Amino acid sequence: MLNHRNYVQLDKKAGFPVSKRLFIECMICGEAVKSLPEDSIACKCRNITIDTDAGRVDIEHREHVRFFTTENEIDLDKIPKPE
Repeated sequence: MLNHRNYVQLDKKAGFPVSKRLFIECMICGEAVKSLPEDSIACKCRNITIDTDAGRVDIEHREHVRFFTTENEIDLDKIPKPE
């Protein structure tokens, strides 16, 4: 269960970073998914879809997502950014 969420500001117009410590929350259905899951995953309303085979994060409505970590701090410079 994800109790304490530390929201981080990211440029939603750019590519989406991924990290084992970073989650994406859908503000439409309220579900949160890992940004770097072991298997492909989607939120309940499919606004967020992560295809691990293709290495792709697809967010249909970018204005309706938030990024957070459950760690006290996250160093955004250490998160790999898409090319």
